[in-house]
Amino acid sequence: MRPVALILALLALACKQPSVDVPEPPDMSGVLQAFEAPSAPLSAATVDEIVAKQKAFFEQIESLGGLEPVLAALGAVDSGTETSASALQAGGDGAERLSSALQVGTVTVTGDGFLTVTRTCAGWLGATTPDPADGTITLTAVFDDEGFDRVVWGQATACRYLVDGHRLTLDGQVRVHTGTLLVDHDTGAQLTLGFDGRAQVDDRTFAAAFTFRVTLSSTRVEIALDVSAGSVIFFADDSARVYGFRAANGTWTCDFEEGSCSHDGDTLRLW
Repeated sequence: MRPVALILALLALACKQPSVDVPEPPDMSGVLQAFEAPSAPLSAATVDEIVAKQKAFFEQIESLGGLEPVLAALGAVDSGTETSASALQAGGDGAERLSSALQVGTVTVTGDGFLTVTRTCAGWLGATTPDPADGTITLTAVFDDEGFDRVVWGQATACRYLVDGHRLTLDGQVRVHTGTLLVDHDTGAQLTLGFDGRAQVDDRTFAAAFTFRVTLSSTRVEIALDVSAGSVIFFADDSARVYGFRAANGTWTCDFEEGSCSHDGDTLRLW
């Protein structure tokens, strides 16, 4: 079953309830604002802290085996893919449209409600059938007469993946802002994902907190970096070989081998 099942798989079972205590989605407005309008500049006064944050982030990601398995474990991409282009492909699993009243097959679901979907993780042994011992990702989505809320959230519980021969386990809170994906099946949609919890690689355990934005139709990934002056966004597109920072004073394209970034004719040394 594809990762999109985390959000859509139980739609065929949805029905209107006479009285439902609908949970409140977490507020991701601050996270979205950080991606839309970074508040810290990239300058001589901030560059050391920004580079240190970026380096610390990638040291942690490298210890987890890279960004791809983390996104796969959180259900954002199919395991084994090389890019984010296959992430959460729209459609399937009985849902025909989510932009107005919820339509499941020939049945229209109206009113307020929520869906909770649990997906078994891939595990360390590559089993072909789901094994509860491999842990789970459980996500909740709320809906009303007009469709789904854009925020889907839940918990990773002892979620196991095998990464380059190393055993990865994630435990923590998961938050996903689905962008336009649940509104118009836009495969160019951007997903904003947050994870806050604990990661274990083999016998080493440490705290882990990540905030990503991925574009479904490309290989571009953006990472939020919080610094004392606010936030900046590191971006990377491996296929285009373009890397840099989006900051309050513009978008800076960087050459990390040379140790410099440029914007509108200005050049800033990273080290």
